Amino acid sequence: MIVHSNMNMAMETIQRSISEDQGLEIKRVFELQKSHQYELAATTASERISKLKKIHKAIFEYRDRIREALYNDFRKHPSEVD
Repeated sequence: MIVHSNMNMAMETIQRSISEDQGLEIKRVFELQKSHQYELAATTASERISKLKKIHKAIFEYRDRIREALYNDFRKHPSEVD
């Protein structure tokens, strides 16, 4: 299947571009996230809503820096990322 083949090629390209240290860090973070999956699943709706509100607030507070980073990394105009 072409889509599967393209996905594999993309993943191989990404894997080659990630240094060994970065790969280990990604693996460490993923394992940490996996170990907390059941705790997260046990949270209440109000706890999850509270977390989402905090994320929303942080995104709004760092909006200019996020715009700048997206422009620097991907040449995305601020109007594309708002």
